[in-house]
Amino acid sequence: MCDLHNSVHIFRNPDHKTNVLDRIYTMYQQNRRCDVEIVLNNQRYQGHSVVLSAISEYFDTKLDNNLGTSLKEISIDNLDNDATQRVIDYCYTGEIEFSHETVLKIISTAGLFQLEPVVKACCDFMASIINTENCLQFDETVNLYGYSSLAEKVTNYILKNYKKISQTTQFLSISVERLHRFLQMNLNVSSERDVFDSVKAWLYHDMPNRKQHIPLLLTSIILPSLPDSVIFGEVQPLCEGVPNCPDLIVSALKWKNSPSTRLNSAIQWNKSRTPLSTIIVAGNWRHESVSKVEIYDPNNDSWKEFLNTNITRKNAGYVLIGDELIAIGGIDSAVHTTVESVNLKTGKKLTLPPLQEARHTAVATVIEDVIYIFGGNNGSKTINSVEKWDPVTRKWSFTTPMKIGREGCGIAVLDNEIYVIGGFNRRFAKNDTGYDTVEAFCPFSQMWRTCVSLNEARLAVSAISIEDKIYVFGGRLQGNFNTSIRYKSVECYNKKTNMWSFVSDISSSRYGVASGILGNDLVIVGGADLVTWDFNSVEKYDVNLNKWKPLAPVLEKRENTNVFSVPISWLYREISLN
Repeated sequence: MCDLHNSVHIFRNPDHKTNVLDRIYTMYQQNRRCDVEIVLNNQRYQGHSVVLSAISEYFDTKLDNNLGTSLKEISIDNLDNDATQRVIDYCYTGEIEFSHETVLKIISTAGLFQLEPVVKACCDFMASIINTENCLQFDETVNLYGYSSLAEKVTNYILKNYKKISQTTQFLSISVERLHRFLQMNLNVSSERDVFDSVKAWLYHDMPNRKQHIPLLLTSIILPSLPDSVIFGEVQPLCEGVPNCPDLIVSALKWKNSPSTRLNSAIQWNKSRTPLSTIIVAGNWRHESVSKVEIYDPNNDSWKEFLNTNITRKNAGYVLIGDELIAIGGIDSAVHTTVESVNLKTGKKLTLPPLQEARHTAVATVIEDVIYIFGGNNGSKTINSVEKWDPVTRKWSFTTPMKIGREGCGIAVLDNEIYVIGGFNRRFAKNDTGYDTVEAFCPFSQMWRTCVSLNEARLAVSAISIEDKIYVFGGRLQGNFNTSIRYKSVECYNKKTNMWSFVSDISSSRYGVASGILGNDLVIVGGADLVTWDFNSVEKYDVNLNKWKPLAPVLEKRENTNVFSVPISWLYREISLN
């Protein structure tokens, strides 16, 4: 028989903690039962010592020092009032709101109060919004307060984008200590001239007060890497009247012109800045070299063969995910649904599940490891269908089609939208005019929107995005390449102004070029015209100076190839072909 007198029942109210915290927050809002005041900039914030102590070791320690007083007072300096109010509110609610404008003030306040969850949330947010305008301010904050998780990301961003950052107004106001720290790092620059130009701009911003720092900064520049014309024409005048500077110039010139004296040099100028990335090219219209992948050596301005993929289909869509180079569709004696992957580390080749629809001359890209391929030609007509590859199910499926069929169009990703640009529809006559239209696809909503049109209709174009802009290179006006106008013009889309504008032309008219990113610059590779047919030329475009510069040509003439950025370490990769 059950002994009712000795039975025990435990009641738990599932809403108890929430109700208590809600009640305490209400009392806080009403300034009831408050026993602590925080004083900041002649403004007072009231709270409950037990709540603040429970969530913050900072407050717990401060309040321990005020034991025995009925109303405890904590004075704080150098914090923002609004951020302090938000952080105190967080202690009661567990919620806090911050934005681009407020995150630095919030993280400084939360860091002082030792609220690690808030600090981590701010660091994650800041890491997602780093750009050339805010990275220097972020760098100052993370180094001041020691947020190591964010510091590495900010530093890497500055190294990668140093040239563009050095041209901002914020750069001109950094301290000499921070500038010197940057100069010691492996900056991603095209040449040491970029580094010297940044130092010169910083010095001239306040020369009377900064002239004393010239010797320190010049020792952090690899002076022997500068042309003699720069050393004599710009460095030497900068050093006039500055103690020890002439000796630096003499040392640099001896190092440069008299290698036998280097062992006895007081300054060892043998450091170098290794680029963080380089480029590879893959795919081609030409049968004999369609499978050859080449890699660029930016240190020597040269190309070498990297790998033979043994993929012989022309006009396939290519993407690169990690080490995997993936060729999608294409054409030889027939149009293909075939999808193949080549591991650029091992050389191993795999056949992946096929497309739903055969296509060539389509364009492909990747967002969050999901591959999208757009349009192309299925052997009888230009198509508007879009397919995506799900890396989890490892299957292709159709998604929302484009508004019109396109082949030979450009593709670029900007702010998580995929832009398809120009192209044409082959179902009409061969001399059909290309499109000037642009449409953008949102992978999250699977919806399309119509965008502002190009200034010139063009097909067989290449497009690339960098920062908040999209660039479109060359192309031709009509499908019939024997009679069509060919372009050397370049158009740039500025998302802030929502306008396309012309920038500097490439060296000659061509279509079927490929484009990519090399450091802070853009590059185009190959292409064709009616006179020379396929090109092997390579050109680099400085987006800040709006100037083109030739680079070493690729080994194989290429049309409709693909350019991908890869780590510089790939230059020294030994591929074991299995």
